[in-house]
Amino acid sequence: MPVQQYIGYDNAVTISNVSADSSQSSYPVTNLANPATNLLWKSDSTSAQYVTIDSAATQDCDYIGIAGHNLGSAECDVEIEGQTTDGGAWSSIVSQFSPANDRPILKTFTSDDYYGVRIKITPGGSTKPQIAVVYTGEIMQMQRNIYIGHTPITYARSVDTVSGFSESGQFLGRIIKATTHKSKVSMSNMTKEWFRSTFDAFVLASKTVPFFYSWRLTDYATEIGYCWVTGGVPVPDNTGPSGMMSVSFSISGLA
Repeated sequence: MPVQQYIGYDNAVTISNVSADSSQSSYPVTNLANPATNLLWKSDSTSAQYVTIDSAATQDCDYIGIAGHNLGSAECDVEIEGQTTDGGAWSSIVSQFSPANDRPILKTFTSDDYYGVRIKITPGGSTKPQIAVVYTGEIMQMQRNIYIGHTPITYARSVDTVSGFSESGQFLGRIIKATTHKSKVSMSNMTKEWFRSTFDAFVLASKTVPFFYSWRLTDYATEIGYCWVTGGVPVPDNTGPSGMMSVSFSISGLA
C-alpha cells in the first residue's frame, strides 16, 4: 500500500505574498499568514473569487492546507490552481470539490516550481466565505503507514464539562466548557538517514509551528487535523542495531 501518512508544516504563505479579490476591512487577507485560528480572512462578496499566494520566485509546492473555514457550510465549490511561469497562465492542479463540512482540508498535487498558487472559491448561496489559515509548500510524506493503535483526530474528542446534581443525587444538567481534539501519533522504523535529513526539521519546527496532519489521506481524506504538539516536542528512540528510529508524540488541534 502506498504511504498515505502526511505532515504539512512547510509554508510559503506570508503577509507580503497573499492577496484576495475581496476582504472585509476588519478581516484582511494577511490574517491567513498567521497560524492563529482566531484571526480570520472574511470575504465581502458571494461571487466567484480568488485567494492568491504569489511568490516573487519559484516555490516548490505539492500541497495546500485550509483550516478555520466555513467553505462547507457556505456551500462553496473550491478549486486549486497553479502558475508555473512568471506571469503565465493558471491551470487547475486540484480539481473542483465541494467540502462537506468545515473541517480542515488537506490536498496534495503534483510537485512543481510554482510562481503562484491560488484558491478559487465559488459560494453557493448568500454566505460569504471565510478562512483562518492557509498553508502551501512541500509536504512531508512519512516512510510508513499507520495500521493499528491510532485514534484519528476527528474522533479523538476531549470534552470539558461541569455537571450539576441535587443533594439527593439527581442529575440536574451539564454545561460543556470546551471541546477539543487530542490524539497521539506513533511512528516506527524510520531509517536513521531519513530521520536526520527530513523528520528532525519537523521536530525543530514543531516547537512553535502548527501543522496539517493526515494519518491515511487517500482512504480517509476528511480525517485531517490542523494540529500542534503538546507535552513536549517529539523525542526519538533508537530501536535496533541498524539505527532505526521510533517516536511518539501527543497532538491537539482543529478537526
